[in-house]
Amino acid sequence: MENEICTISIGGGWLDDDYTFYEDGRIKRFYDQSSFSYNNTEWITAQNISDSKKQKIIENCPEDKKQIIIQILNS
Repeated sequence: MENEICTISIGGGWLDDDYTFYEDGRIKRFYDQSSFSYNNTEWITAQNISDSKKQKIIENCPEDKKQIIIQILNS
């Protein structure tokens, strides 16, 4: 397994929506779908992320990781 770059949280209120990015381009999403469906995990690609969520991810990204995260999101 490749090394983790960082985890970025874009959740609102009390629902989690976290994205963990890996050096090999993989993305793991950890999220709460609703108050009845917590702690869901799925492996996704950049194509599965809406443009509005991509923008939130970039806005919440640590400055030193921003370039690599943008590259992954644009792949």
